[in-house]
Amino acid sequence: MPYHTAYHALFHIAKAQAGDVVFIHGCSGATGMAALQFAKARGFTVIGSAGTAEGLRLIAKHGADFSVNHREDGYLAKVLEFTGGAGVNVIIEMLANINLGNDLAYLAKGGRVAVIGSRGPVQIDARDLIMANATPEEVTEIDQAVQDGLEAGQLHPVVYLALPFDKVSESHVQVINPSAGAQGKIVVRPWE
Repeated sequence: MPYHTAYHALFHIAKAQAGDVVFIHGCSGATGMAALQFAKARGFTVIGSAGTAEGLRLIAKHGADFSVNHREDGYLAKVLEFTGGAGVNVIIEMLANINLGNDLAYLAKGGRVAVIGSRGPVQIDARDLIMANATPEEVTEIDQAVQDGLEAGQLHPVVYLALPFDKVSESHVQVINPSAGAQGKIVVRPWE
């Protein structure tokens, strides 16, 4: 069962692919070891975490490229340092209620998470998931799709409220708490 779970998490949920850096949080357990073995068999760079010296030795023996003790302060900073600041492409998470809120800040652009285990509710900062981290190629693709859609008449921007520049503070209030409910874009006209 651990091998089925690990395979499903890596390849069906997280869509791990060539060149990915995979962080297996809780790597020394049965499913973590299975994920490590599958990941190494596919040639991925693997970072594993364990909570004991024995666990760290075990994951090193089975090919982890880098390991951290998840009971030590600052261990996720070491993960980020190992990736040269880029973050990890895939996180396989065994204890989401403890780790997921912190894990998300260490995802690379386009990173994916597969949650295998959790023993309670999870609290996250959704800003770590905001899609503002598009690659330059994705931004170019988006720009072209918007331009094409506007030119073809398929896209029709809806402006709900246009305010003069001296009402910029009101525009922020309206974004957070629109008086008539959300009905499109709120814009500020700097020329007025």
